[in-house]
Amino acid sequence: MATFKDTTYRVQTDIIENENDINIENGAMYLNDNKLKIHINNEIKEVTGIDLTKTSQLVNDGDNGISHFITLEDLPSNLILYSTNVASGINGYYKLVNSITDPNYNTTAVDIPTGAITTTNQFIAGLITSANIIVGNPGVFNITTIGNITKISGSGTAEFYFKAFKRTSAGVETLVATSSATLPVINTGYTEFSASGIWNDGIFSSTDTIVLKYYANRISGGSNPSYHFQFGGATPVRTLIPIPVVVIPLLIIQEYANNAAALAAGLKVGNLYHTAGNAKVVI
Repeated sequence: MATFKDTTYRVQTDIIENENDINIENGAMYLNDNKLKIHINNEIKEVTGIDLTKTSQLVNDGDNGISHFITLEDLPSNLILYSTNVASGINGYYKLVNSITDPNYNTTAVDIPTGAITTTNQFIAGLITSANIIVGNPGVFNITTIGNITKISGSGTAEFYFKAFKRTSAGVETLVATSSATLPVINTGYTEFSASGIWNDGIFSSTDTIVLKYYANRISGGSNPSYHFQFGGATPVRTLIPIPVVVIPLLIIQEYANNAAALAAGLKVGNLYHTAGNAKVVI
């Protein structure tokens, strides 16, 4: 990882033997005496403290005695699921999508009414992904939902939480996580909420889906409140699922073809993508 001009770049390469091994548009990147130098617009940016391993230093098992190799199982990912107001085709569920470029993503933010909150554990909305989002055992981790909410009526307040389920193609749902509750929502203007829980169950097949269900708890006092969630737009309701790359059949890393920070440093970032078993990053 190299940092300069307040911007961080991650570069993964094979063994580099000379300065001609890496070429970057509008400049050149090369190594000299274990120092990474990036030549941009006739100015050299140097990053020290890089420990290199040459092929001549490796022993028969591929280990240099200091560094160690990793596999896909070791690589983290952050699957993000976005809530939409698009019907899923399954009664009672909206679509959950895993990319803001999905045609079902609400590019313009939409208000999702909760109705009046009158009791505890009141069901608000259910959402479901397509199949083949996770395949295998994702392990144990914290799942977090973040988004915007506003109170639109009532003098009382409520708090919110969610549950996550694994759903089979036969419609059988198995609870895998229940979040803590948000703080009581009192604002009459969109503010951010957050709730987290521990995901700890389930081996997913390629035909299984992920289901999220949102609930509310009425807090005593005042008249029954009503709220709007905000799906889509620039600050959508989204769920963060930090799981290993190996259990994601197809991981899409968002494309930043003209990242402003990178361009300011003289670098152009191209398409970034990964396919299971054949990881590749293009810079």
